[in-house]
Amino acid sequence: MSTTTAPSAAPSRAEMHHAAPLTDLLHLETYGLILQIGALPFFEQVNKHDLPPDSYIALLHGLDVIHAAFDDAASHVTLPEVRRVLAPHLDKRAVLAQDKAAFAQQQFLNPPAAQLWSQIVAEQLHLRGQRSPLSLLGTAYVLAIWNMGGTGLCQEIAQAMRLSGHQGMSYMESFDVWGAAHWHEFAGALNSLPLDSIQRQHVLLGADEAVQGITQLIDLVYPLSDSPTTYIPREITLRDGSVTIPNDMREVRTMLRAGDRYWRLFPYVELRYGRKGHGFEWGDGVVMGRLAAVSQEAVDEEIDWTVRMIGARGIPMWSPECYMLLLYEDAVQSLPERAASFRPIYDGALRLANQRRTVLSDELLQEFDQRFANRVGPEWNARLPHVGGFIAASVATERLGIAHAIENFAKWMTDAKRFPPAWIQAFQTTMEEAKARI
Repeated sequence: MSTTTAPSAAPSRAEMHHAAPLTDLLHLETYGLILQIGALPFFEQVNKHDLPPDSYIALLHGLDVIHAAFDDAASHVTLPEVRRVLAPHLDKRAVLAQDKAAFAQQQFLNPPAAQLWSQIVAEQLHLRGQRSPLSLLGTAYVLAIWNMGGTGLCQEIAQAMRLSGHQGMSYMESFDVWGAAHWHEFAGALNSLPLDSIQRQHVLLGADEAVQGITQLIDLVYPLSDSPTTYIPREITLRDGSVTIPNDMREVRTMLRAGDRYWRLFPYVELRYGRKGHGFEWGDGVVMGRLAAVSQEAVDEEIDWTVRMIGARGIPMWSPECYMLLLYEDAVQSLPERAASFRPIYDGALRLANQRRTVLSDELLQEFDQRFANRVGPEWNARLPHVGGFIAASVATERLGIAHAIENFAKWMTDAKRFPPAWIQAFQTTMEEAKARI
């Protein structure tokens, strides 16, 4: 596939550094994923000129939900530098409306899983925009360039759909038109932003989540299925590799809200691990919610496996303890009729907390959290809160038998390309004090 809106080859990671143009970093982050979109069965059918019309129409409807969520999130951004980048003609809902109108008289199967997934992506986007407005820059980048097929792809879709002229193709055709008119201005505005390494990572996370959301949507509209659920890939915590999405949007929103509250408390996990860290967003909520309905034993088994897995990767056991408490709170509030069924999640969190307290009390954890915050100052503490608590908790995690918990946490936190010398000194001092007292 070709494009007029982005570079044609991905640079190597060794060539990238913190001063690279932001568009280069976004290209590196998304290039392979965007190429995977072109390899999906949907586009194989396009190339064979045998795409069911229902699949294309369902895709338009799903994309409209996602674009509507993006436009709403962007409209609430107050940061002037972000508003300037988002301003120039990124609204594609008008062309999506034209395409949907072209098929308005046609009955079609809109797969329930695709409908649910587009709502999930929209909810994630809404929450992310509130939590990290900078991340919307990455979302905007993906929504502007993900269709890298150009005129050739549009012609293939038109033939596959047996469309006459340009009817129903306004959205797909808009990518080249937008790129020719606005890419230079858009890229220049992105690259002119004075963002540090942590801020850039927020932008990359927004791009990554957007391209993953679009990829999953396209995968769900072909082959067509009337199943109300589908599977979300898991990369870090679930042993069988997949988890069924609940068909109750109230439950999904509960998991997403708990995940959002978790990211606000511990942005380190997302900044470091990206989509692998998203095992601690709504995906783990789905897992725990389903296991809680089975037995306390099932929940505890999953918790223990998760703690061992992520502890060795630099996420201390205090982290899942807090997440499960947040999840239980939101679940009971949103689904009060099922409160009793969620009790194993709370009991599992309490069991984990009591295990942690054998070496690290709540009071000592809070002391170290405040100690580090005082050393780095309010600005850095606001950007990465509760690092002091994580320092103490990583020591506790290792004291409880999980090897490399300290090493793998400290490695990221003392990277001189990411943090200033004062931060690194504060981290090292606090870590040594924690080792001496825990």
